[in-house]
Amino acid sequence: FDMIKSRYLGIQNELKLQLDVGPELEALKKRVAAKEVSREELVSRGEYFSAKLMAAFLGYKFVDASEWVYFNIDGTVNKKKSYAALKEKMSGEGIVTPGFYGVMPNGTVKTFSRGGSDITGALAAAALDADVYENWTDVDGFMKCDPRLVENPEIMDVITYKELRELSYMGANVLHPDSI
Repeated sequence: FDMIKSRYLGIQNELKLQLDVGPELEALKKRVAAKEVSREELVSRGEYFSAKLMAAFLGYKFVDASEWVYFNIDGTVNKKKSYAALKEKMSGEGIVTPGFYGVMPNGTVKTFSRGGSDITGALAAAALDADVYENWTDVDGFMKCDPRLVENPEIMDVITYKELRELSYMGANVLHPDSI
């Protein structure tokens, strides 16, 4: 925990941010020690603190994903409620919001599966009627074959929505299937 805390405080100090995440990190440490934090909430804190620091750096409003990404009791996203909540939070200014999680009807944090930040970005784009949603990843794009199996695979120059959906559902890890 101290190593993680040191990393976040180092970023905060190096960027000379007005935000002090130290007290919030200490509060989290106490909640973890008291076993008051679910595993899902704990793993969501990396996104949470990173987004808080980015919002402070950019001078944007921080909007916690738990304030607008709402799940139904069955674990599906309540799009109507989520979209309305994000629109309300926007108020015409730029925001930074973490991805990867939201909140269940009982108030507990729920995380998406791997690639959940893709889903959060797609939800935000849909909620705000964005003209474009760009999902930046650590790969150059959709490749014609699995780069784990074939060395230097070619990147697809053009891909249809149908092909994108099919590849995603068949296991291509560039985009989470639910984000499409």
